[in-house]
Amino acid sequence: MNTLFFEVLIAPGYDEAALTILKSKKNRIIIQQKARAPVTKTFKNLLNGVLEQDADTKAEGKNEFKVVTTIAPTEQQLPTLLLP
Repeated sequence: MNTLFFEVLIAPGYDEAALTILKSKKNRIIIQQKARAPVTKTFKNLLNGVLEQDADTKAEGKNEFKVVTTIAPTEQQLPTLLLP
């Protein structure tokens, strides 16, 4: 395998014109990537094990905020409370 040279291209899809050009060179392997399933779990390594948790798939907006303190944020402060 040391004496062989080849290129591997991986992409979610290829345009027909681009595919024609890409196939013209020898020693080129073209792979189409399958769509990935959405992530529902995340895993973190710990010293003596693994932590499994549900993936956070929802981003809250200012309409979902619930004020539980005596001082409520102003309309100008609300955008700074949102996570990117």
